[in-house]
Amino acid sequence: MDPDQFSGGQGDMQTSGNEIQTALTAPVLAQQAQQVQQGALSFEAEQELLAHEIKSIFESGNASCRKILNCCLGSLATVSEQLWSHVKAFAHNYHVRELLDSTPRMLERHYTFYNLWDRMKRAGSMQVFAADCYFGVVAMLLNALPAIEFEDGLTVAQEIFLTAMEMLERNNETQAANWTIPREPLELQMPLFLGLLPNNCAGSKLRIYVYETGSFSVGSIFCSAGQSPWREWAREVFVDFIEGIGCQDCSQLLDQETEMQFTLSSNIFGCADIDVLLPSLHWLYESRRFHDEAPSSSLPGLLVDGGANVGRATARWISSFGDSFSRQISSNPSVAPCVVCNGQSASQKQIPGLAPTPNVAVVAVEPSDSNFQLLLRHSKEHGWEHEAFLPLKAALGGARGLGHLAVSDFAIDEVATLLWEENDPRRKQEVEVITLAEVVQAAQKAFPDLAGNDKIFLLKLDIEGLEPAVLRSLGQGPPVKFVSFEYAGNVWKDRLSPVLQDLYAAGYFCFLITSEQLFPVSGPFWSNIYELPMWSNFFCGQEGDSDLESLVQLHVGAIGLWPRMAHSYLPELAEDDTQRSFLEAQHRCTDLGAACAGITCEASAASSKVAPTKCTARRGARGGVRRSPREEVSYVKEVSYSNLYLRYMREKDHQRT
Repeated sequence: MDPDQFSGGQGDMQTSGNEIQTALTAPVLAQQAQQVQQGALSFEAEQELLAHEIKSIFESGNASCRKILNCCLGSLATVSEQLWSHVKAFAHNYHVRELLDSTPRMLERHYTFYNLWDRMKRAGSMQVFAADCYFGVVAMLLNALPAIEFEDGLTVAQEIFLTAMEMLERNNETQAANWTIPREPLELQMPLFLGLLPNNCAGSKLRIYVYETGSFSVGSIFCSAGQSPWREWAREVFVDFIEGIGCQDCSQLLDQETEMQFTLSSNIFGCADIDVLLPSLHWLYESRRFHDEAPSSSLPGLLVDGGANVGRATARWISSFGDSFSRQISSNPSVAPCVVCNGQSASQKQIPGLAPTPNVAVVAVEPSDSNFQLLLRHSKEHGWEHEAFLPLKAALGGARGLGHLAVSDFAIDEVATLLWEENDPRRKQEVEVITLAEVVQAAQKAFPDLAGNDKIFLLKLDIEGLEPAVLRSLGQGPPVKFVSFEYAGNVWKDRLSPVLQDLYAAGYFCFLITSEQLFPVSGPFWSNIYELPMWSNFFCGQEGDSDLESLVQLHVGAIGLWPRMAHSYLPELAEDDTQRSFLEAQHRCTDLGAACAGITCEASAASSKVAPTKCTARRGARGGVRRSPREEVSYVKEVSYSNLYLRYMREKDHQRT
């Protein structure tokens, strides 16, 4: 192998220093500049340093590894030596589909290589990468193929596959280089998947049944990795939403081939916390509380306010789920005999001679001294003790211990945190850190006669960066039905993606909360686009829990027959574009059967009580209801089209049956 000439997929490429240096475009230089120590070098100095690094690729290592372009020592112009070693770890199993693993987690492997390939492609520096680690580039291309096919199409995937094959033909020294890249899948399996070999099954006894898959057909290699279209649909729905709330340039920015990063800052995400779900949660709570099989002293579980601050969430919970005011009246001997209906006895199952069971049990956990004192004051002012209320002065964490809380001298400190930097000037307050198991133990001690005190119905986390630690402990602690947490990109030390992956592995399915919709973000729905809002809130429940589906349906308002979805449209016409009256369109959609998901109409200028006009039957393709940029309204025949998660669960049910 002549180290001065090799194939990089874009024709024969010479590796002279000048040509390689000019191949480094401005985006790469900008990216590599971040890796220069202290960031104090000028642009010209950075170019000179990079040119030196490129030259070192051809001078480092020994003559043996340079001859076969396999020193893989890394450089500022490519990637680190450590990253090349990680690439090597996946060279031998590029063709293996881990079918027993969870699809989205397994696909991250392909997207990791895709991002590396995309960076190399846009920099135009494939020859530099190959000079540094020839077989590392081959392994990168082969591992990225499923994601390349899905993101860039079959033609591009075919070209990349042929590039990898050509590179192996030009340099077949894998054994000498100590790289294992199996050739058998490259000869039959991969070409067949990619349509590069004819599939000749004539004369065999094999019988193939063909079904119309419509938009479910994604791509052969990507499909073999177990991918579904949910991620793409969810991304489209979310882009429609953020454009609808005012970010008209978001779609264009996301579609541009640029490494420029941007975030969204909006109270539409930041202020849409667990409060917007309280009506739906209250209905579920009451339905579980008064279930026929539940004992009279039983509650669905505890409500835990992690990071209670001064008690805003606690106050709303006791107001929504409980009735401390009526209980306070009932405890007053001079007033109680005058009240016939005290507000909480109509549905209360009570055993004669026993004290009434609390409507709700709330545990408020707050570490800040000043905040905790205000929490206690608010409890006394509003009579929270008339329900089952337990304040705990501590910080919530993944493990028990002691910590030092950075606190401010504000009347209400909303940014006190255990995750402070060394140069943080705030004073530090020693606090106890407790786990969810200890929270439940404290509740059992405080409310020994209350059934349901051994589990958590709702856990809210607003603990300034410690959310990941508590979320990752859910599998080892007491049962938690629902959990809500705040994500702050400028506070968290963890990326959002791996935290959601761990929750998904523990059986939790999560949603990004807005007042209008719950956007599914777990499993096959995950996309980095959900990290754009730098301040947002998420809600999670056990996947497959019927209560979780009910909550989603309640929140989006898909209740009753042909529920009305304001400011929305259903994609794709079910037949032609004939506009009908409201009733005619409904009848036509019914006649079309499964081919029609609902109707979309022009919204009436009058109230919602007036029947809309100019209605068309719609297929509801690509997941269902979307936010409309115009004055439109949709009526869904099948409620699963009102939210992607409901649609997803319906498809899973169909697959099981």
